[in-house]
Amino acid sequence: MSSNTQNIIVGVVALVLIGLGYVVFIAPSNQVLDSTQADTLSDQMLMKTQQFLVHRAQLDTVAIDASLFSDPRFTTLRVYTKPLNNPSLGNSNPFAIDGSTAAVETE
Repeated sequence: MSSNTQNIIVGVVALVLIGLGYVVFIAPSNQVLDSTQADTLSDQMLMKTQQFLVHRAQLDTVAIDASLFSDPRFTTLRVYTKPLNNPSLGNSNPFAIDGSTAAVETE
């Protein structure tokens, strides 16, 4: 690339960064909340918080009986499966065709 092309690219990038900085940091935001939107959002948050607290209270009343795990019927379970053979995975020569062991020539 010539130096003129590089200078043009640097200039364009600098302009884009300046424009992005203006939009992000200086330009006025159009997303200003008025009081009715803020009240609606706070009412929704309050309702969801109350629902969460109700569900949390329901979960707190659940009792888990862990005696199942100390029951002899559970602790004497046996595994009747046979271990699988662990075949070698992959090829020693990934470039071999149909299992042949021909070497691949490199230049």
